Amino acid sequence: MLFRSCRSNLSATMPSITEDLVARGMDPGEVKDRLGWAVSLGTIGYALGKFAARSLTDLLGGRRNYLIGMAGAVACTMLIALSGSLPVFTLIWYTNRLIQSLGWPGMIKITSRWFSYSTYGTVMGVISLSFLFGDAAARAFMGKLIDAGLGWREVFWVAGGALAVLLVLNVALIRESPKDLGLPEPETNPDNLYGALGADPHPWIRSWNCSPGEARRPITARPCRRQSTRSRLLTWPSGRERLTGSSWQRSCTTSGTCSTARTRISPIAASTADMRKRAGPGWRATSA
Repeated sequence: MLFRSCRSNLSATMPSITEDLVARGMDPGEVKDRLGWAVSLGTIGYALGKFAARSLTDLLGGRRNYLIGMAGAVACTMLIALSGSLPVFTLIWYTNRLIQSLGWPGMIKITSRWFSYSTYGTVMGVISLSFLFGDAAARAFMGKLIDAGLGWREVFWVAGGALAVLLVLNVALIRESPKDLGLPEPETNPDNLYGALGADPHPWIRSWNCSPGEARRPITARPCRRQSTRSRLLTWPSGRERLTGSSWQRSCTTSGTCSTARTRISPIAASTADMRKRAGPGWRATSA
């Protein structure tokens, strides 16, 4: 939730930021357009960061990438609260989203080192709930802060401070793999992309220096995701306010409802995938 609060804080405080900039003499229409550019550039930065994050995660390890992403989010969130101009605000927000892109790949890497491949589906189904519930909880949290009378800068300070506390706990508690605690490593999928190097902490690096039969070359896949415009609007306070006619504070508090609803199917689908995997190639014939 706290990681998401350093991302959802912009959508939650958009009216307050707009009022602040208009009070300084900017045209309301110009403010709306330039904040829209800030949001768009942040999304682009997050997407671009994923291309580097995949290699950095194998190079530096999941723990380092996850903590770097979290530390970067804390620093950028607090710098935004100190910023005095919209161009600086936009640049820092872009950097915030760019560095946050390290978080999810890092968490996936850590998960792969702590759990056997036969339970990947179930484990990732549960971890994915943190993404969905976290978004809903973060928006509700922001709504409560706004209801309490906090301005947008104060909301950013609270979000950054709360994540900073979580960062300290993660630095103390998170380990890259069971090996760091003297525990046995979980089983690696023998059919993994890197072949015999699948259990190596840095398989992507090692795969380019091994014999042709030792590992398979990585293949870059481009994920495809489709989501209706209305569904996306309902998860943003501004879109929910426009579609439902509710107040901004209520829209901010309840905009996480759609994210919460999406959590219902994730564990079921993930557990089903693990059961099919353990059943092997004959699961279709058995189920028929």
